[in-house]
Amino acid sequence: MDNTTEDASVTNNTSVMMSTVAGNEYAIGYISLGSLNDSVKAVKIDGNEATVDNIKSGTYKISRPFNIVTKDGLSDVAKDFVDYIMSAEGQDIIEQNGYIKIDQNAAAYAGSKPEGKIVVYEVNAGNVGRNADELLRRLHACQFVYEHGDNVCPAKWKLGEKTIQTTIENIGK
Repeated sequence: MDNTTEDASVTNNTSVMMSTVAGNEYAIGYISLGSLNDSVKAVKIDGNEATVDNIKSGTYKISRPFNIVTKDGLSDVAKDFVDYIMSAEGQDIIEQNGYIKIDQNAAAYAGSKPEGKIVVYEVNAGNVGRNADELLRRLHACQFVYEHGDNVCPAKWKLGEKTIQTTIENIGK
């Protein structure tokens, strides 16, 4: 059951959340530790500050993991990307950006470095609502553009609708 008040402002954008909280002395929001800056302050929980050490030890009781969610049959490029994230180098980048490593003893990256590209990814906090239809729409748009080259799928485009050709005349349309 969702007990969010109807008066709440809900966003899935960290910078919007932070500017909303920074501009209202009565506002409270939920962001990742790595996103925290001087524009807002973290709330102490049971007298404990929001620090990496306190989150790791469990004394700061509000936290959640980032998740990598995939489907079966990942491409070699996508598998290699996940391998990089989980490698020592990937974990170091996570830590350097104020987030918490999942594996302190991760092995060095030894990926196969296949050719190709990943065209879409999405990261959401565990407590941020998602719209499966919108995610599927974006996936279809990425697949369509990958298969049809110079086409652009505008916002709210759906499979079967008209796309835009990438020409100088169509910029901003």
